[in-house]
Amino acid sequence: MKHFFTKSMSRFWISVMDKINTESDKNQAITDMIQEVCQFFGFGCGFIYVADRTGSFTLYKSYKAYTAHQHLQGSICLREKLGDDLYQKLIDDKYTAFDNTTAHDQLMLILAEEFRASAMVLLPILDKDRDIQAFIGMADRRGESRKGEQDVRFAHTMLAVIANYVKILLSQQQSEGSMHNLSSILDHTGVSVYVADFETDEIIYVNEIVAKEYGSANSLIGRKCKDSLFDDQAGPCVLCPKERLVDEHQKPTKVYIWNHHKVSNDTWLRVTSSAFHWVDGRLAYVVSSVDITEGKRNEAKIRRYAEYDTLTGLMNRHKLLLDCDDGIERVKAENREGYLIFCDLNDFKAVNDTYGHQVGDELLKQLGVFFRNDPHTKDHTYRYGGDEFVILCFDHTHAEAEALKTHILETFSKPWQLSCGSIFCNTSAGITVYPHDAKTTSDLLHAADQAMYQTKPEQRRR
Repeated sequence: MKHFFTKSMSRFWISVMDKINTESDKNQAITDMIQEVCQFFGFGCGFIYVADRTGSFTLYKSYKAYTAHQHLQGSICLREKLGDDLYQKLIDDKYTAFDNTTAHDQLMLILAEEFRASAMVLLPILDKDRDIQAFIGMADRRGESRKGEQDVRFAHTMLAVIANYVKILLSQQQSEGSMHNLSSILDHTGVSVYVADFETDEIIYVNEIVAKEYGSANSLIGRKCKDSLFDDQAGPCVLCPKERLVDEHQKPTKVYIWNHHKVSNDTWLRVTSSAFHWVDGRLAYVVSSVDITEGKRNEAKIRRYAEYDTLTGLMNRHKLLLDCDDGIERVKAENREGYLIFCDLNDFKAVNDTYGHQVGDELLKQLGVFFRNDPHTKDHTYRYGGDEFVILCFDHTHAEAEALKTHILETFSKPWQLSCGSIFCNTSAGITVYPHDAKTTSDLLHAADQAMYQTKPEQRRR
């Protein structure tokens, strides 16, 4: 008799393993296996309950051979039914089995009543914290003894096989559920997000925003982020934040935030990145970015209003004071001289009085065009106020500064072509030297103004 059962069990074991290995739908495979195990051992019903967030266990899968077994509850508060001590006993005992020949303890009595069973095998499925995340079992209301083909140890073995696949399936579903929830959130934040493997830089996740911008998720997953997202990076990616995200032991540290200018379309991104362990345990890093182009452009407009003269387009007095301070510090550190040229138009008041302020403004605009475009004065000239202009020459030699002053005087000795005709309006210019004439910005400007004043025509100095 024993030999017969051993062959029968072997054939059944092989059939179950074949089903597991060949069935692509693991959900369906588990459902089929519950039915086959119940039929093999002669149990009227089989079940799998899974813990939910409330601590109750919800019926996940079941098999019921007879109408009489339609009593399986949709939800069971197992800890509440058993109490803490019996709940822990269920965990420690690995599995519980009984029939009408078994001496029932308190745990068996409660399970028999809960499932209305005279015979039962129940196996808890534990999580990493050794709490019950699910349980699988078979029950029958008939009272005859289970012997031979229904050997309880083989039943436990078969349930353990199914339980292992249930655990894997639940883990996959949990991961997929977490990813789905995460994706649902990230797809509606207006933020571009991608995740890359820390070692290989291969992309392992992109949200919908990134996928749409670069074609599709499938075209990005598995490719290096440098090759897929930053096609202007020829060698090692200079934008890669990885070295700032981990310590010397490759442990995740703080979040890194920076601004990135995409030259190809002149946009700005605020980028946030951090290292973390992906759902499969490997070290990864996430990079999220939000478009701040409008904010950057507004900042540029505000900065231009604060630092540039609206009439001439030249840098203004405020910018002059800042740049002159910086220039003094630079030449001081390099232990050399620095030069400043102060210019003032001669008889500009006569232009306003004769032709009107509109023509006077037109002349100032032309002067702005000259100073901005001339290679000798470009990026070095400031409108100090009214008809006064300053050229910083901290990168010039004394000879170069003198030559620039001569160039300006010669340019202004020629007529300016305005809407009212040709107008002569030359200039006076003076040079001051740091540190011989002055050592601060205000003193340097004052000295340059005095030097310029000394060059004005005699009638203007009275």
